[in-house]
Amino acid sequence: MTTAVGTEAKVAIKKSAAAWAAAGALGADNRLAFVSSGVTPTNEYLDDDDLNDSGGRGISNLVSTSVGGPLVINGDYRQPPDMLLAAMLMGAAGVPTESPPDVFLHVMKIQNNINGLYLHYGIDWAAIAGATWQYHSVKPGSRLIALPSSGKMVETYSLLGAGVTKGEDSSAWDYEVDPTDGGTIRVLHRHHVLRSNDQAGGALGSSDEQAATSIEIEITRNLGSDFTSGGELDEPVKEDFWRVELRVSFFGASAERLDLYRAAYDNATTLKADLVLDSGRLIPTTAVNYSRSFYFPKLRVIDAPLVVDGPGPLSFSVTMTAHQAASDPTGFPTGYVEAIIEEWTNDFATDPLA
Repeated sequence: MTTAVGTEAKVAIKKSAAAWAAAGALGADNRLAFVSSGVTPTNEYLDDDDLNDSGGRGISNLVSTSVGGPLVINGDYRQPPDMLLAAMLMGAAGVPTESPPDVFLHVMKIQNNINGLYLHYGIDWAAIAGATWQYHSVKPGSRLIALPSSGKMVETYSLLGAGVTKGEDSSAWDYEVDPTDGGTIRVLHRHHVLRSNDQAGGALGSSDEQAATSIEIEITRNLGSDFTSGGELDEPVKEDFWRVELRVSFFGASAERLDLYRAAYDNATTLKADLVLDSGRLIPTTAVNYSRSFYFPKLRVIDAPLVVDGPGPLSFSVTMTAHQAASDPTGFPTGYVEAIIEEWTNDFATDPLA
């Protein structure tokens, strides 16, 4: 018996231009380097509760079907499918700006909704004959970006969707940039610089750098859906406010950290921050490094507990919610007022949502 193993699995994604729940072709440049895929179809059965003299229930009925689950990837600077996933959840990307030549800046500002944005998602278990499934339409509902201490960035997406085709040919699925041949440039903890100061303060500088042990950014869309007449999920849409949280942990409390974060919490004032991730690797033919950045023009500190837990350093962590600013904070690029703005600087010249 041939047993499927994770090292042989393949995943492919592509922006869908088809109607919701309609299949589409996956192929060249659509393969995704991934850590784990929990995206799977689910059938919901409803027990029959008719009374009868057998003493048991009648057979259950299939009432609805859906697709959903988590997708985990390693953060990278130059994998196009990673950019596609980020742009899908943010809601927009646009044509990048080229400057200098061969260097492309992609700016993704969070949008109010992501109506009409969804993916074709394919998974191949390789060793099992015919076990290549396409999930016709899946939509990202949340994204957790985790940069742990001395580790690498891990991004977890939750996906929700409808439509399944089994037995698709996956032989054409390939990478645009092959991760097995040096095509990945991983985002590492040591690449980051986090800066924060008062929202109304001056431009962020070296004196505002925060030595973070770990950083998490979580974007939650709060999508809702109803079932169509065929029993499948309709396209999920916004049913509540979206939410962005920035969570930062430090090795210990210090007077400077308390003066910034705890004071903002106690006094109900706001902060601004940016997170710059620089690979240290040059984009070919240029003098510019691959990089990624996140901007937060207005942050509210909602939790900054002071806990004594043993004889070591006084542990300190901060949770902040991101909000739109009335105007550009001092030192931010023009037009950076959305609650979160994400930048990618690399050598890809096209809009990931094109």
